[in-house]
Amino acid sequence: EILTIQEGNLIDSKIFSHEEYINFKYNHYLNFINSDEYEIYKQSLLIQIQNITKKKENFIQI
Repeated sequence: EILTIQEGNLIDSKIFSHEEYINFKYNHYLNFINSDEYEIYKQSLLIQIQNITKKKENFIQI
């Protein structure tokens, strides 16, 4: 089985076997969760959740 990957904006026309693809995705994931970008992503999600919660509370009070 051969897979072609497209990562985000970088269109990677590398061809991987299934096992290489799994390793690639796993390494990509490990790099992401150990990056500053992941911390920023988590913080932005928390803020979004807090904003939604506030909107619901305001809606309920009306």
